[in-house]
Amino acid sequence: MPEVSIGITPACIARTRRFVVTELGQTYYEWCKDLIPAAEAAQSVLDNTQSSLGETV
Repeated sequence: MPEVSIGITPACIARTRRFVVTELGQTYYEWCKDLIPAAEAAQSVLDNTQSSLGETV
């Protein structure tokens, strides 16, 4: 598994934490990442419907 670095801007903190992601963790992440566009599209449909109807769904 590749090593992954997560950093915060140097102005905030001057160190980087590193960790190794397991194969299962990477698979889970990929599935979750793929769900984001569908969730955003669903939210967009609700937002558009609300604005066209002028009511809260």
